[in-house]
Amino acid sequence: MTIRRRLFWSNILMIIIPVFLSLLVTGVILFVSFHLLGGDTMQRYQTQENSHRVYSQIETMADKWTAGATQEQVRQDMEDFQNLRESDTLSLLVYEDETLLHSVGSAVDPSLLETALLDEGEHTHIRDNLFIRTFDAGSYRLLLVNHDFFLEDDLSFQDYRLAMLNVILLLLALVVIIILVTNRLLTRHVFRSITTPLDTLVYGVHQIRDGNLDYRIEYGGKDEFAQVVSDFNEIAQRLLEMVNARQKDDESRRELIAGISHDLRTPLTSIKAYVEGLEKGVATNPQMEKMYLDTIKSKADDLDHIVTQLFQFSKLDVGEYPFHMEQLEMGELIRDYTARVQLEYNDKGMSIELAECASHLLVEVDAVQLKNVFTNLLENARKYGKQQDGVVHISCSKDGNYAKLSFADNGPGVSPETVDRMFDLFYRNDKARTNPSQGSGLGLAIAKKIVERFGGSIQARNSEEGGLCVEIKLPVKSGVE
Repeated sequence: MTIRRRLFWSNILMIIIPVFLSLLVTGVILFVSFHLLGGDTMQRYQTQENSHRVYSQIETMADKWTAGATQEQVRQDMEDFQNLRESDTLSLLVYEDETLLHSVGSAVDPSLLETALLDEGEHTHIRDNLFIRTFDAGSYRLLLVNHDFFLEDDLSFQDYRLAMLNVILLLLALVVIIILVTNRLLTRHVFRSITTPLDTLVYGVHQIRDGNLDYRIEYGGKDEFAQVVSDFNEIAQRLLEMVNARQKDDESRRELIAGISHDLRTPLTSIKAYVEGLEKGVATNPQMEKMYLDTIKSKADDLDHIVTQLFQFSKLDVGEYPFHMEQLEMGELIRDYTARVQLEYNDKGMSIELAECASHLLVEVDAVQLKNVFTNLLENARKYGKQQDGVVHISCSKDGNYAKLSFADNGPGVSPETVDRMFDLFYRNDKARTNPSQGSGLGLAIAKKIVERFGGSIQARNSEEGGLCVEIKLPVKSGVE
């Protein structure tokens, strides 16, 4: 459940639960209070209230009869009284002189009844719970009898009201307690579902801060924190990759400095030695002087080549090297390039064979830079491949949406642990293929940068025949094999 939905239901339950529990508690307390405190009292109070209403009705009857009333009117009023009476504890007796004419109910104490009849005028007689009230109505005398009368001093209704007030205050206190407890429990539950993931995230951030970039948060919830945790793990992974890349770059830069120092020192040392030889007159004839000068010029060309490659790599690395992109047919491009350099490499002791060449593979590349990549691969095969009877097999085929170029030599190959590092800056292979005087370690790194700028990829592997195979994949714009 999401946090928004959890908060919504929590707010709803904060209303529903207190209302339900308050109604339940109120009903229980009122039920118990009525039966334990107020059942009998309320019943007697209602009886007394009924007596008051009857008393008022009888006073009205007495006033009417005093003005004169027929027997029929008396009978009718007594029937009305019968309908008005709500309790058997009330009785009404009508006398004319000392003769009982009509009665509704009866008196239970003849002595008190006799006393009430003997007293002239309107009087009230009370004995225990028996109440008699006399009314004069002309020639008639009315006696109202209540068999269950009580005085407030005997059972105070004020005490009952006070008890009920206390019950109401108790109910209010319980309702407040229910609301507070419900709010506390629900709030604690909701906050726990928020604070626990937050604590987990904070712990994860501290782990990353302390350098533990391999730490990942495991979270099984399906709320908003799930996406946050996923993003956190992705950020941690990217940060780890950035740190590893930075470390790799630092290592490459150290190798760059070491490689530059080595590759520049060798020709500079030679130049310095030959210049000193010229200064000291070691070259005693024009032929030796020319040899010294040619050597100096060759070493200077090596320096220029290294500096040019460094400049090219730095421009490619920051994305500032200019490219002139155009759509070309890969099969035609590789056939023209192979035909142009085949004789040149034959003179260098290495033959080039075009094994397979697919047609109608349209790619968008800079033709000059792509040919430079081909040249770097061929030079690498010539320098580090088989020194005699060296062969490079070139093929061009379609691989899904890519044009795949393969350059496979028949040399000794490389060790498996060094294959992935062949395209690193200034990386040189194992000693079997290493000849510092023959290469700067920049060629394959430059080739990788160029291919990646074309949206492709380049990788090396040891072929089944034992040589090194370099594969280039470039995205196809249109056309089929």
